[in-house]
Amino acid sequence: MACAAATLGLADGARGAPRPAWLTPRSGSEARVEIAPWLVWDEPEAALTERSGSLARDFTADGTRPEDVVYEPVGVRVRVVRVLRASHGSRSAAVALVHGRGARWQAYAPLGRLVPEIPPGAHLRVAGGFGGFAEFFPALDTPPARALQIATGTDVVALGMDTARYDAAEPFFVRARVRVGAGALRGRTGWIPTAYLGAAVDGLPPDAGSAEAACSCLLLQFAEP
Repeated sequence: MACAAATLGLADGARGAPRPAWLTPRSGSEARVEIAPWLVWDEPEAALTERSGSLARDFTADGTRPEDVVYEPVGVRVRVVRVLRASHGSRSAAVALVHGRGARWQAYAPLGRLVPEIPPGAHLRVAGGFGGFAEFFPALDTPPARALQIATGTDVVALGMDTARYDAAEPFFVRARVRVGAGALRGRTGWIPTAYLGAAVDGLPPDAGSAEAACSCLLLQFAEP
């Protein structure tokens, strides 16, 4: 099947949101790459391929590992070159051409698998998970069975980022180290998967999703232009 990619416009405020600059994908944006959506039997890897069209497949229907995978570990740090609309047959998806930070390789990553680099000191909120809470890991290597619960909407401050060791019970591995500012865990420091965090804002765009409305925050993901 033919594969194609077209450059997308990257105007700030495409969704009309009070979006922090670091949540807007543009040339030079720094990010980390989450675990690949395809099946891997030996060792988990970041979602990176040589060709943009390889990422436009519906991996929930066909989880076959692409033949052009660029192997890098989950959480590898990259810099965005540009955002593209990639196509594969009748399907299309937003992807980014990225360069490895401090390395000379380049690859394509699904926009939804890029975790924006969180500035230390950023004011964040817990965006939930299931049952109105997210997992809070006292240490980066705390096993899921010993994770605590932190309520949706809880204010936290970002202290740093890192990648947890692979565990089949967890869907996300890039985490933010935070200091909790309210609730039962107030004053504690620990780790929360970035998928369950959002940037604290005073107002939400009209097209905000239910998860963003629940926490009054913008999820920590690059908005598709």
